[in-house]
Amino acid sequence: MSQTMTLVRADLCRKCGGEMNISEKCKQCRKPITLRCTECDHASNVQFHPLCIYG
Repeated sequence: MSQTMTLVRADLCRKCGGEMNISEKCKQCRKPITLRCTECDHASNVQFHPLCIYG
């Protein structure tokens, strides 16, 4: 029996599978902290940065 693994890309919407765009960046390091789907407008949870004050 062969096993297959399905990988879900981290940059796809968990709700509809659409592409995610950067919605908000950290004020200190400028890394993305919130993403928004181009298809259904679903926003991701804020991704905190442990070394940044604002993230």
